[in-house]
Amino acid sequence: MRTIRTLLGKGDLPYAIRLMQRVIRTQHLMLENLRMLESMTPWEFHAFRKVLEDGAGTDSPGFHALMRLSPLLWDDYKALLEREGVTLIEVYTQPQHYPLLLAMAEALIDYDEIFQLFRTQHFKLAIRMIGPGSMGTGGTSMQVLERTLRDAFYPELWQVRNELTELANQQGER
Repeated sequence: MRTIRTLLGKGDLPYAIRLMQRVIRTQHLMLENLRMLESMTPWEFHAFRKVLEDGAGTDSPGFHALMRLSPLLWDDYKALLEREGVTLIEVYTQPQHYPLLLAMAEALIDYDEIFQLFRTQHFKLAIRMIGPGSMGTGGTSMQVLERTLRDAFYPELWQVRNELTELANQQGER
């Protein structure tokens, strides 16, 4: 992720996109590995949970790095748009002029989506194994964990879809 930030700063989109795809594939692998825990019964999971003690994945340095670096990718991308003198709407409505900017925007939305899927699957796994009224392994309540399901790293990339739909609707009225 740090390398991607550097590449965006240099405007090296092909390599940044390639590395972003690697990050997305890694997230897919993590998501699939999480499913392995579903093969345990809740009682078996409690034995596994004891090994974790008070630790949780959200306490890991890797998770903290993702939470710190992921939003910064948007700042780097937005700075790139400004240097290029283009808006996000233009990137999406004129993809033939901005194919690499579009590819990077879509890579960011893919990453945001897979991270949201991870949060959802983690939440569902926690409820399945320890119950909706329990405290998570790291001491987080299920209500707090559930609130994170609405978090997105790149709300602007989700919002632009509303703007594109509105624009398309306006053009259809003509």
